[in-house]
Amino acid sequence: MALNRRQFLGLLLAGTAAVGCGAWRWVRRVVPTRVVTALPSRRYPGRVQALNQAEVGRPGRWAG
Repeated sequence: MALNRRQFLGLLLAGTAAVGCGAWRWVRRVVPTRVVTALPSRRYPGRVQALNQAEVGRPGRWAG
């Protein structure tokens, strides 16, 4: 089977991609990932105000 330059480069690129994909899967499986868990807060972080019945039906300032 005779290969010209274009076929050789295509095979070389396909082989490199296959090896790279396999190496990437191996690295992702072997190297542990860091997991950060969130702790619930003890209180609401913002300002809490009483509900005003007159303002409930109006659109907010951000509503354009």
